[in-house]
Amino acid sequence: PFEHRAKYPATDAFLVPTQYLLFALLFIVSVPLLALRRRFAATLWGYTWTIAFLLPVANIASIGPLAAERLLCLPSAGIVMVLITALSRLLTFRVATRKVVGAGLGVVIMLLGADTIARTRIWRDNETLFTAMVHEAPEAPSAYANLADAIAGQRPDAALVLYNRALRLDQGFVHAYLHAGILLSEKGDHRQAIHNLRLA
Repeated sequence: PFEHRAKYPATDAFLVPTQYLLFALLFIVSVPLLALRRRFAATLWGYTWTIAFLLPVANIASIGPLAAERLLCLPSAGIVMVLITALSRLLTFRVATRKVVGAGLGVVIMLLGADTIARTRIWRDNETLFTAMVHEAPEAPSAYANLADAIAGQRPDAALVLYNRALRLDQGFVHAYLHAGILLSEKGDHRQAIHNLRLA
């Protein structure tokens, strides 16, 4: 809930345990442990919310990559419910400490809200979305190809540069060959268009 990123297993390095895997294991193990204690029963609402909204992004059925980040905001709310409910029942504070903790939570909420508003601007259109993706994941060929798709109508030459960049990263990337071929054909460079389409 604190980063809003989707991770894809592109390499074997993805299988190495990371902090995200540890958080996931902690989440799974804590469900029965908290559910068995009556005072933590309210956390089940948060678990139910989280799991229900994770199902659409659980790879059971493909819904497309563009939906992934936005859909992770909903299960994040459930994880926050679990944290708040569990901590409120686990920790008992004095009045003064409670005020300090409340003020701290207020600051965290404002910071996370500001981060969410900043991230939302990225989704204004495909060009801003994939420009951000190129900056955040410069080794991902799909980032360059998707940005090229977004600007191909207005800036075809720049789009071709981006397709070529994607192909330097992945020489077997069919999407880039295909779309570059179509764009070259529209520009009248039929020899290069045929070459790209054959490779695709």
